Amino acid sequence: METMTRRQFGKLSAGTALVIASGGAMTLTGCSISSVFTDIENWVPVGKSAFTGIVTILQGAGLISPVIGPVITAILSAFDDLLTDVKTYQSITPPPSGALANIEEVFSLIVGNIQSMLTQLGSGGGTVISTVAGLAEIIFSTIAAFVAQLPASTSATKLKTLVASDSFRIGVNQFTYVPKHRTRRAFKKDWNKVAAAGGHPEVELKLSFFEHL
Repeated sequence: METMTRRQFGKLSAGTALVIASGGAMTLTGCSISSVFTDIENWVPVGKSAFTGIVTILQGAGLISPVIGPVITAILSAFDDLLTDVKTYQSITPPPSGALANIEEVFSLIVGNIQSMLTQLGSGGGTVISTVAGLAEIIFSTIAAFVAQLPASTSATKLKTLVASDSFRIGVNQFTYVPKHRTRRAFKKDWNKVAAAGGHPEVELKLSFFEHL
């Protein structure tokens, strides 16, 4: 399995890119463009920790093969790239040329690589796979909602109209998701519910004092 990089991203087929169908994208009310980028910036460290939690569960179940290792590294790096790209976009008015395209690209890179990793897992694992599927759905649906709120890109096309798929596979099992807007607190709470229900409290995300309220 080949690790997808930012350069390779441009050569990907529609089947491996982030898929947000325009007809299925959730319309988020009350969100300005600037608040969307702030929300993304606040979410990225949490999203990265969440993905690390999935890796922890898979490692504990012995489901991480050597071939998946480079993909995990690429995903973790992509979260760092996303945070950098969002900060760059917000730091200059008007945003630098290509800044939005970089954000679009790295979102697709994250989703495409996570989907690729999950496909390699096979069908074993029982409850572990069900839990991982539920956690992955939270990541995918949250990213999909962010993408739906991005402004028009430099190519005059919204990323949310780039149709690929609103589903992912773990082995032969297919799972679907729909865009869902979550605050950082809502993301943590949804994540922790799935983690606890699956018997993995060790990957629950810590809530701050105010997030407990």
